[in-house]
Amino acid sequence: MSLATNPDRLEALRGSVTAAMLTPFDATGTPRVEAVGPYAASLVRDGVGALAVGAHTGRGLLLADDARRAVVRQVRDAVDVPVVAGIGRRGDSPSTVERTLVRAGEEMAAAGADALLVYPVPRGAHPDLPALHGLVARSSGLPVVAFVLYEGASGQCYSVDLARRLVATDGVLGLKVAVLDDAVTCQDILTGCRAERPEAILFTGEDRMFGPSLMWGADAALVGIAAALPRVTVDVVRAWTERRHADFVHASGVLDALAALVFRAPVDTYVQRMAWLADWEGRLPGELCHDPGSAPSPADERRRFVAEVERILARADAAPAGR
Repeated sequence: MSLATNPDRLEALRGSVTAAMLTPFDATGTPRVEAVGPYAASLVRDGVGALAVGAHTGRGLLLADDARRAVVRQVRDAVDVPVVAGIGRRGDSPSTVERTLVRAGEEMAAAGADALLVYPVPRGAHPDLPALHGLVARSSGLPVVAFVLYEGASGQCYSVDLARRLVATDGVLGLKVAVLDDAVTCQDILTGCRAERPEAILFTGEDRMFGPSLMWGADAALVGIAAALPRVTVDVVRAWTERRHADFVHASGVLDALAALVFRAPVDTYVQRMAWLADWEGRLPGELCHDPGSAPSPADERRRFVAEVERILARADAAPAGR
């Protein structure tokens, strides 16, 4: 069922965490969709309110159409939470981008997605991006989430003005902002979009400034760190929405420490780090925790990384100061 015809299901995204799922890849870079269902169920058991398939953490731009459809179906069959499907392509020309996104949106709707996350469109590939997002929403029958992704991952970063025009577009449910380390742009986009359309759902994808992004106006999360450690992010969002400020400060400190470890140069290899954690937590088999978008790592890097995560989580068990 489309979120467009189920307002309660749509509203469940607000105030909750959408996990940007990993895609299980084997050592050859082949997606192994048979592992998706149990993995998705494990994330839901740990508190996420929705799942995003083919987002940047899931290497959505590397997935063939048939693989993306199969992953969406596996998630849809495994869990009863909203499923957000990422759509987009690298290198599309102006003559094909519209056709590509419309077809992809229709296919994701048929596969069981509830909403679409539209990747940033390459510069010059379309003359009217708000109109394009509206077209994708109408053709698919699904609400659209616009995506502001840092330039190193997307090839461009939408301006504050464009973000505001996107959230004002019919068919656009809201916007995800993930600008990585540009606090000024993040804050300006969130405050600008909230002023433009107060009812829009504004998703933070800012693992490195997660707590501040909630204070700046984000009212939902769609984040990669929830791909393996969902409880850490869920704790922050729940503490914030329930106005438990001491818990919010404590949980934010834990998340900040983990994000500083995961999202470090080279930043885009965070996907491989999250895959290591999915293996460590038993969410995915180790042989399916390869990231085709990352270069091979030194033999001891994984061991040192996981050991540091263990130390951070052990410290997290301490009660917040002053309680």
